[in-house]
Amino acid sequence: MDLSLQPNTKFPTGRIFNQLVYLEILTYEPGWWNLLMLMLDTSPNLQVLKLNRYWPRDEDCVAYKRWSEPKYVPECLVNRLETLVWEDYEGGTEEDDREVAQYILRNACRLETATFSNRVIIPEKRLEWLKELESVVRASNSCQLVFKENGIKWNFYKLVTLRNIDGKLYCL
Repeated sequence: MDLSLQPNTKFPTGRIFNQLVYLEILTYEPGWWNLLMLMLDTSPNLQVLKLNRYWPRDEDCVAYKRWSEPKYVPECLVNRLETLVWEDYEGGTEEDDREVAQYILRNACRLETATFSNRVIIPEKRLEWLKELESVVRASNSCQLVFKENGIKWNFYKLVTLRNIDGKLYCL
């Protein structure tokens, strides 16, 4: 399922998406995390979550409250979510993106892979993002962090050492 949030979206209540295992949410509108939390709350069997911005956020949109961590953790994070893919992740400039990413990493007990990508990134920012993501205490001990940049995948093993998928080590 692929969902996009518009400022005037009315959230359905009382629906449960028991069959939903893959969800893609577009994150370009302010307040996109409201839809994310609604879908996490109502999708107990969700296994793959993909977040994607596609284009820059509209700064002129109606202002939304900042992200605030929910009081309880959705069932899918505790029991099912295995894969997180976040394309055009803006953790260095968007505080809400950073907080949502940290929340998912801290609470997804079965998470196997968390992949973050950005098309354009300054090398210093890459290291900053990686350090920040790596420092999060993850609920899943087996969760592998992967960072993609311009089509190149980097597996994160240590704070300042990256291993490209081709096996080459790069120290920053």
